[in-house]
Amino acid sequence: IRLTASSLFSSIWRLLGNARRLELGFPAHPWSHQHEEEWVPFQVLQSEYDWDGFGRPGCRAILRATAGTPCTMRIEKWWPQRFVNVLVRWLGFTHAHGRRPYRDNRELANLRLYGLVTPRLSKNSPNFWEVFISDADLKWNKETLKYRRRDGKSYSCPKDYPLEHACFQCWVGLDNCCAATHQLSYFLDICRECGEESWHDPWRPISYCLNCDYQFRRLRDG
Repeated sequence: IRLTASSLFSSIWRLLGNARRLELGFPAHPWSHQHEEEWVPFQVLQSEYDWDGFGRPGCRAILRATAGTPCTMRIEKWWPQRFVNVLVRWLGFTHAHGRRPYRDNRELANLRLYGLVTPRLSKNSPNFWEVFISDADLKWNKETLKYRRRDGKSYSCPKDYPLEHACFQCWVGLDNCCAATHQLSYFLDICRECGEESWHDPWRPISYCLNCDYQFRRLRDG
């Protein structure tokens, strides 16, 4: 087996994320199936509006396990919008007129939570339904949302955009800004589908622009 920098990093992360299990004498193998219920910490890598096969609105999110037996694994979740509207208050958002209002599903990106991964739900990959927000998660989430609201001089925008320029509508990614709502900064290019110059996301395995991606998903599931 050829050891790459990526696989080495993943292995070290998995060992560190299972330090307690190792201390107790349990191995930290790559995840193959879920033996028992386990509260696993997750970080949202990407989130967006999407629809299920019945056309019902919701949020499709990609999360990464940061510790526990599934450590380093990415999973995909779809939550009904009604559930998301409750979840965001647990995550640290306020009501519409508060200091940290929730405005768009893309704002879930980079936030943290725990999920109760169960054997029943985890047939092919780790999965959960119940969620829990620890005090440390809530502190991280609120700090992230303060940056997105430019809450004082310590949380100013690195690009000096005004508050009206919402972070979830910004082209800058987490590779250049801790308040961003997507992993990599977008780039302008001619879309192969619509022929227009528009924003593309290098993190997505698609060859068309973000506008076309949204329309395709809407037509597919709507």
